[in-house]
Amino acid sequence: MPMTLGIIESKGYEVAPEHEETIKALYGKDYNVSNFFGQCLFAANSSVLLIQSTLASIGYEVDVMQIVAVQIPVALFAMLVNATQTLIVDGRMVKKYYPDMKKKAA
Repeated sequence: MPMTLGIIESKGYEVAPEHEETIKALYGKDYNVSNFFGQCLFAANSSVLLIQSTLASIGYEVDVMQIVAVQIPVALFAMLVNATQTLIVDGRMVKKYYPDMKKKAA
């Protein structure tokens, strides 16, 4: 997060408090999504093993790598949605608090 604030300050702007709070929320969201799917894609993670044992207890024998393989497209889609949302929110915040920033950069 300090790098993001540093970029704004290096362009000669004071960081708006509301924008700083939004940046913190976006960083938290990005961290949670990457941490969740990072753990889900690790075959020896307890959540993957819990899924395997639950499925085995109801009669479905699955390998942990099958569970991980099913989660790969879900993780990719979630990362795409997450990145898109982050770019949209950040773009709106830049327009709202620093309307001439894009013009200065050009």
